[in-house]
Amino acid sequence: HEDDDDECETEESESVMEMRYSQRSKAAAKVQEGKVCSVSVLSGDPVVERNSTFQAHIAQINSIDQVHQVQAFLLSQPKIARATHNITAYRFECVNPSTGSVSIVHDNDDDGERKAGSRLAHLLQLSNSMNVYVMVSRWFGGTLLGSDRFTLINECARALLDRSGLIGHRQDHSINKDKDKQNKKGRS
Repeated sequence: HEDDDDECETEESESVMEMRYSQRSKAAAKVQEGKVCSVSVLSGDPVVERNSTFQAHIAQINSIDQVHQVQAFLLSQPKIARATHNITAYRFECVNPSTGSVSIVHDNDDDGERKAGSRLAHLLQLSNSMNVYVMVSRWFGGTLLGSDRFTLINECARALLDRSGLIGHRQDHSINKDKDKQNKKGRS
């Protein structure tokens, strides 16, 4: 229900944000101690809407260890650690060495922006993006955005996924086949 979404967006006190920053920094330092992030991370351009800033960060991953490395690396960056919310989602394939069966490992975190993580995870599923970690940082600008914030979060992530070539291809290629048919007709 959209009204519930609007009610859940609240301004956070300075002390709550500082506490969250401190916890993020300590957690990132602990995880990162003695480790170097072996995964390349790409950050998108910031998007500003009514004084709130949104920025997506992505990485190709294929294990839970890499998820933790990327998260620790991102949260070790002071600017990102100071964001009001760092919404995350990831999705990767895992092969069972004994049976050869493939399963999809996925999870998400709202970081206090209720329902945002699951919506980001849904974007990864719908776009069939695989072996990817996404974080969208939001710096609250003082104006409540209501449900528009979800659109902005997903648009930031989608744009960066698209730019980096990490948006997957649907298993059912009928949509692409229709486009191919139209393109072939146009060339005739």
